[in-house]
Amino acid sequence: MLLRIYFFTILFIGNPISTIAQNCSNGEVVEYLNEAEKIKKSDPVKSEQSAEKALFCSRKLDLKPSIIKSLNILGFHHLMSGRSKKAHECFQESLNLAEKTKDTLQIATANNNLGNYYNYRGLHKLSLEYYLTSLKLKREINYTEGIDVALVNIGIVFDQQGKHKQAIDHYEQALVLKKASGDNVGIGICYENMGIAHAENHAFSKASECFDKALAIYEAHDITGYIISVQLSAISAELESGNSINATSRLKKLEPTIRKSEDVVMLQIWHDLHAKLNIEQNRLNLAHQFADSSLNYAEQSEDISLIISSYNRLAELEKVKGNEQNLLRYTNTALKLKDSLNQLNNRVAIEEMQLRYESNELQNKINLQQKDIELLNLSNRLKMYSILLVGSIALLIIGSLYFKYRRSENAKQVLNEEVSIRNKELLSYTVRTAKKNEAIQKLKKTLNESINDANPNPPYKAKLFSLFKEIEQTEDHWKVFRLRFEKIDPTFFEELSHRFKLTETDLRICALIKLNVTTKEAANMLNITADSVNKSRYRLRKKLNLSKEVELNSFIQSIS
Repeated sequence: MLLRIYFFTILFIGNPISTIAQNCSNGEVVEYLNEAEKIKKSDPVKSEQSAEKALFCSRKLDLKPSIIKSLNILGFHHLMSGRSKKAHECFQESLNLAEKTKDTLQIATANNNLGNYYNYRGLHKLSLEYYLTSLKLKREINYTEGIDVALVNIGIVFDQQGKHKQAIDHYEQALVLKKASGDNVGIGICYENMGIAHAENHAFSKASECFDKALAIYEAHDITGYIISVQLSAISAELESGNSINATSRLKKLEPTIRKSEDVVMLQIWHDLHAKLNIEQNRLNLAHQFADSSLNYAEQSEDISLIISSYNRLAELEKVKGNEQNLLRYTNTALKLKDSLNQLNNRVAIEEMQLRYESNELQNKINLQQKDIELLNLSNRLKMYSILLVGSIALLIIGSLYFKYRRSENAKQVLNEEVSIRNKELLSYTVRTAKKNEAIQKLKKTLNESINDANPNPPYKAKLFSLFKEIEQTEDHWKVFRLRFEKIDPTFFEELSHRFKLTETDLRICALIKLNVTTKEAANMLNITADSVNKSRYRLRKKLNLSKEVELNSFIQSIS
């Protein structure tokens, strides 16, 4: 059986990076994506970390092209690391997002990646469906580079299914496009895959010719991995055709390069081919060494198919040796592993079928929901018209209420202005009265001093001081004061009298405190000294039952 080495082409197509970079945050996304793509094969761990950062930032900024690109890179790393479920989730989300954005190229790319996923899992029928869809979409938009990739991938699937002529036909179509675009490496890949298909079809001379063309291109571009790949494919074909001389020559030519390689898959295949060649040449001890090394590399790769191949080679060697016990042991081990692989593939197939069924069910639900949404939209439009009508009526009512409110506010403003004017008048009256009383007191003092200096007991002295006393004791100005005060605060005196046992003097002091007059002005208004006013304030606090923490002025201001 000819050993195969395929290169799955996972595309990451999107809008040019330069169009994404609009600001600093977008620039970080671009930086992460460029780094992830650049070191995708040389440093897969760091590449995956950069892709995860790019995905996080892209989701945060809602940059859909960048989200798709990040998912594709992450899907590639998950697939190459054996995390198939996560790989499928990434590729499927990429497809769903591409379909939402209606970007045909992105949809085609996502289908291609899902085709790679199913091909890697050995589900060739599903793989072919996705590849064909990808090819159809790329042809619709005339995306030449993508078309040749899809053709190569379809050819690989046909080759795996044993449809070698169909595979070759697709490789040849891809080769024409690769030559037209000048993609030399792509031309080499086409020739290599054509060589594998010809070898499987037992056209070994054509296979050798194709392998040599591919090798010449790879060597011209110094692509080590591809050089090893095509040489191993050519050696396998030479051994299959029975041309051990050419196989030996190619193995020796490849040895310096392969021994520098750290690719355990390539090393496994090289040692396995050496084991096969030495078995054919009856160099069984040397064959056993290569077969053991082949198994060791296969186990390092953790690829069950390679491990089965290595055990089969050991079984073939033991058969030639005639060691039936070891033959039976290696054969049974290979069969058990093959059964396990088949069971795994069956489970995968069942899971994939279940996944597709659930996907179809989900799509049906989405379609039903879309119809419900259309009906809901119609209902919402009717509701909107009703709301507009009700809203218009409501606006009229609100407008009417607003005008009433404005009238009320204007009335309040007029009233406040009137109160303010009356308050100013009362305060002015209080100040004038205080000043008048102060002037009377000064006049009384001056006259008293003058009379005493001139004549201690003039006949008019008693009459004059009797007149001053009559002026001081008049209550007319307090009546005017109270009338004016009650126009501003009608309930002030009533509330104080109701709550506390206060004298008329107490009420007057409370009114003056309410007007924020000074102690001196209050003394003049009451025709008493400032000390008397303070004593009255002290007695007033007791009558009002005020604690030390409560200020008399604040308490009086709170009464309204």
